[in-house]
Amino acid sequence: MAGLIRWAHAANGLAELDDALRRGVEAVEADVGWNGRLGAAVMRHARDSQAAPEAECSAAQWLRAALAAHRGAGDRGGAQDGAIVGGLRILKLDFKHLPCAAAVLDDLLLAAREGSDSRSAASGSLGSAARRQGEPGASGAPDELQVADSRDTRAFSRPLEVWLNADVIHVGGSSHPDTPAFLDACGKFVAANPPFIVRYSLGWVTNDYAPWRRSSYTCAELHAMRELCKQATLPKQVTFAVRASYAAASLSDIHEHLLQPLSQANTGLTLWTGWEGVPTAELEHCRKRAEMLGFELHLDVDRGSKAPWYHPSRYLSKLFG
Repeated sequence: MAGLIRWAHAANGLAELDDALRRGVEAVEADVGWNGRLGAAVMRHARDSQAAPEAECSAAQWLRAALAAHRGAGDRGGAQDGAIVGGLRILKLDFKHLPCAAAVLDDLLLAAREGSDSRSAASGSLGSAARRQGEPGASGAPDELQVADSRDTRAFSRPLEVWLNADVIHVGGSSHPDTPAFLDACGKFVAANPPFIVRYSLGWVTNDYAPWRRSSYTCAELHAMRELCKQATLPKQVTFAVRASYAAASLSDIHEHLLQPLSQANTGLTLWTGWEGVPTAELEHCRKRAEMLGFELHLDVDRGSKAPWYHPSRYLSKLFG
């Protein structure tokens, strides 16, 4: 069942990526931001960074390491040095800085063409993106995707899904100003025929500090996402990223106002948990409800240190330090 996939979250460094692979997780989520000081996309939760080079892991470097590990594990078909590897099914790239998607996806295509192993990938320098971009646009990121020819890409011995995630709708239903550029970059990536199963993961901006002040998405926000999807060219696989603490009260509305009107196969939801956590019973309720309504549901939930997914004390520590 898709909802039972084991996830690793915020694997934004090479050490975190290696740890996730050694734990045998099936899905790795990592954040992509932009370092204006370096002029390169970096693996960081913050949208913008000014950190020094030694404090950053470039997106190009991380992608090479991830694909080399996946390719090598598939070729060997088993564990290495006690590591449980080879079970990776999903790479989820969570774009915090939407305009850098063009350069990052170009790097992903280039990384797919390379036959180096994960160790040589990990020693790569900061960013082919930085060398390739030239002068950044007004947003500080490249304006268009330089599509790499993927026709000679060495096929992976086992399938790998790449999820392209971004919050494209603001609170209240307005579109993120960088959404068109993000979708354009994703569309060009799909058109380049990459050796992956590509899935769009589209979400809404939510209030991170006080999610309990509301319990569901509004009709305006759902309608805005629906109209955005109708105007865009979507791939065969699409999931909508829904904050789990909103999900229980939103599933019926999401199904009625978003999933049904789109009438697209292989469209579903992915529930993600913020720092506030969600009771296990709510997640199970959502799973059963999705099964009854007939759409695919993923649980993007870390089952490691955050189990059992609900920690009331995290509310107080977040609010009062």
